Amino acid sequence: MVPLVVQNRTQLAARIATIGLGAVLVFLAGFSLWSAITSEHAAAQLRNSKQLTTAYDQARFAMDDERLLEHEYMIGHNGDYTLARSAAIHRRFDAIASQVDRRLAEIARYGGPQDRRLARQLAAQQRAYHRRTDAVFNSAHMGNNAMAYVNGEAADKNFTRLRDEMSRVTDAHNAAALRQLNDLQDTEGSIRAATLPVIGLAMVLFGVFALIVRGYRRREAALTQAELARLERQAMIDNLTELRNNRAFEEDLAGNLARGARSQKPLTLVFLDLDGLKHTNDSQGHQAGDVRLKGLAHAMREAVRTADSAYRVAGDEFALILPETRAMGGLETAQRVQNALRRVTGGPATVTAGVAEAEPGIDPGELIRKADRALIEAKRDRRGVLIYSPEMDDGEGDGAGDFGRVALATVASALARAVDAKDSLTRSHSETVAEICALVATELGLSHNRIAQLRLAGLLHDVGKIGIPDAILAKSGPLTDQEFEVMKTHSIVGHGIVDATGLSEQANWILHHHERIDGGGYPDGLAGEEIPLESRIMLVADAYEAMTGDRPYRQGCPQDEALAELARHAGTQFDAYCVAALHSILASRTPGLPVSAIAG
Repeated sequence: MVPLVVQNRTQLAARIATIGLGAVLVFLAGFSLWSAITSEHAAAQLRNSKQLTTAYDQARFAMDDERLLEHEYMIGHNGDYTLARSAAIHRRFDAIASQVDRRLAEIARYGGPQDRRLARQLAAQQRAYHRRTDAVFNSAHMGNNAMAYVNGEAADKNFTRLRDEMSRVTDAHNAAALRQLNDLQDTEGSIRAATLPVIGLAMVLFGVFALIVRGYRRREAALTQAELARLERQAMIDNLTELRNNRAFEEDLAGNLARGARSQKPLTLVFLDLDGLKHTNDSQGHQAGDVRLKGLAHAMREAVRTADSAYRVAGDEFALILPETRAMGGLETAQRVQNALRRVTGGPATVTAGVAEAEPGIDPGELIRKADRALIEAKRDRRGVLIYSPEMDDGEGDGAGDFGRVALATVASALARAVDAKDSLTRSHSETVAEICALVATELGLSHNRIAQLRLAGLLHDVGKIGIPDAILAKSGPLTDQEFEVMKTHSIVGHGIVDATGLSEQANWILHHHERIDGGGYPDGLAGEEIPLESRIMLVADAYEAMTGDRPYRQGCPQDEALAELARHAGTQFDAYCVAALHSILASRTPGLPVSAIAG
């Protein structure tokens, strides 16, 4: 829901930015319209003033013509006023008078209230002047020269007054037109001066809003992609445990195998099965079963470096894909899951694990089959964890038959758990040593039958500790010489217990698993090749687990330090080829380097 809310807010912000772009465009359009209206208004005022001034000038010129014509008529030519001449002058006078009337009408049309008032006054005076002029004409026709002369003087005075008034108004309008011209030029200059900043500001605003819109659209696209990715991830998630589901498991396994093949890095697959889930569902209900499933998912997330490595592939089946991890790393991870599950549930480990390491060129289906096979064997033998080895496929064991083999393996597992329970300082020690023995034996090329027998012997190598007093087993400090002599008897006791089951060969390996290459071991002081190879393998596996395994009184040392310590004592305490084989199976690379090359 949160991404959708953010997306809605982003869309709202994008709309606001779009509105801002529209506002910038409206602002530009408004500025352009204002500029045009302002310029047109100033130009119209100037044109009107020019037209009004022209009307005044033309009216004044017409009146000048009228006065000159009148003067010509009044003065005459030596007083010779013939009818023909008077009639011709009279017609010219009427034409000029009509022109004056038209100019006064223009003044009234183009001018303001004051101009219209003046035009009315001038028109009235012009009409009175026309009446007087007509009277002069009439007097002249009647030969009354004295009247003509008197009227001529009156006309001169009237004309002078009118002309002065018009000159004053014309000058005022010329000055106004000049001011309007200057105003127009100032307006146009202001508009030109403001245009560039306004356009620049508009372009900046346009760019800002465009960037905002682009940014929000990119953010919206990113949110959309993130939401699609989230939905895609959600399709890869198991709803109950929130681990990745079977579809994600198949895709990730194929991808990790391909990358590992290119980089020549190892990869290990761990299958886990939640024990007794059906019984829990039947007896306590599916809700209780769901609680157990969630508890295992929590333990898996706690045990791995990244939660993306953990999967629920079926009802009670889970998986871990561990890139750049060897089989021993898978074993340790499975044990961490078991320990975490004990903390979560407050009870014993209730999950079984099968581990398989990818070989070069292996396909996903084959790796899954091997991990599943190891899981089946672990559940059948009541083991917590088993690492796949080839003998699991061909049914080779100790030769006692399948039923007998299963029964024997189950008893061995029970004995190993009893020993680990008695020696509380070494939880899972026997199981880990057994798996290291099988890995080293496989690396050394032992037969499938011997690998199976050695795995069983490794599981039982400390069974003799059942006869060691708890005070010695639980002692966290160094043992006294007397206590150490008692402790050394566990290999003899273990030999007796295992030999009594009919496993004489395995009992012999257990008897000598503390012998040293240089002859300084116990119980018989055997040296070199006198020591069975399986016993030498067991000693290296036992020492490595003792150094790297956590104890209540100390933390286990890192893998590299343990290998270095084994290498320092190779050829004296430990068999060099066994140490080299252990180094090979723990190296951070794909398997395949010959042990002889490592042993030097």
